[in-house]
Amino acid sequence: MAFHYNNHYHFLIDLEGGKIVRVKEYNDTKHLFDLYQLIQSPACQIKLKEYYKK
Repeated sequence: MAFHYNNHYHFLIDLEGGKIVRVKEYNDTKHLFDLYQLIQSPACQIKLKEYYKK
């Protein structure tokens, strides 16, 4: 059983005088929240238990 985690990222790179002075990473936390909710659902828990019994 596999879950696809296709997160979206954005990197903001600030330059001053041609040099990198700051890097910020932004990601899609709602996507992770939705995936976590799916994994916690009763139907998914049953499938996970069946899968890991093998």
